[in-house]
Amino acid sequence: MFSLKRYSQGTWYPWLKNEGVRFKIRPLSSKKILELRNESKQGKVAVEMPVEDPRNPGQNLVEIVDDYNDLTYEWKMFSHCLEDWDGITIEGDIDVGKEEIREAIFNHVEMRRFIISQAFKEMVVESKKLEDELKNLAGSPDG
Repeated sequence: MFSLKRYSQGTWYPWLKNEGVRFKIRPLSSKKILELRNESKQGKVAVEMPVEDPRNPGQNLVEIVDDYNDLTYEWKMFSHCLEDWDGITIEGDIDVGKEEIREAIFNHVEMRRFIISQAFKEMVVESKKLEDELKNLAGSPDG
């Protein structure tokens, strides 16, 4: 029998541009990416393809595809990935809620890209761990 492990919890990463700032970043999973993408769906849209429609010579093929709100998708992915942080405050405000700070971090483009990038890197690391475990199982006497 092989017991699959859950994706690990978040890992703390320092923000090298400011001493004392760090983020706890959760890895993404393929399932979570699909979930978040589906939650960001906002309907259907017609897209003209650069290929002639075989049913209508002289006209390009038109395909109906899902339409997504990319900013909503990015916010949902960011919110899922960012578990926690240290060393960040909002200027002038003493009593600021966690969601307001999360939004400020999201609005900082460099930080947002760093967090999402690290989450994807973690996904690759987690996938590699699983792949190695499966290889080891296949090579074991019990596998």
